Amino acid sequence: MSASKTPAPLEVVIIAASRATVAELGTYLSNAGVVAGTAAALTGPAAIPASVDAVILFPDELEVAEVTAGIAALRRARPRLLLVVVTGAPQRLRPALDPDGRSFPPIVLPRPAFSWTILDAVREHARGASVTS
Repeated sequence: MSASKTPAPLEVVIIAASRATVAELGTYLSNAGVVAGTAAALTGPAAIPASVDAVILFPDELEVAEVTAGIAALRRARPRLLLVVVTGAPQRLRPALDPDGRSFPPIVLPRPAFSWTILDAVREHARGASVTS
């Protein structure tokens, strides 16, 4: 009899200026079995571990030029990584959010977004990625 392999838990990085946002979402995701790391800024692809399945970004309190450059760099370096962008002003981040033909298009959710909506997006992406791998 062969032992069934338990899938690795989903892993995300939450990037937000608000400590409350990071803490609340991090707690919710952890309670759902997701490994949730945090960062205060989108500093580039090297700062995101290879094991991470998704980056959840709250860009509204961050510098627009820094965020758009970070999104573009991350999409170039990690095309299969899911980016979930929770924002009240997605037009500020164009063209970084537009389809580029190489990477998964970011999922843009209106702010405020419920934690379970974010979790569902990450889980759905992980299911699709495992089917196509």
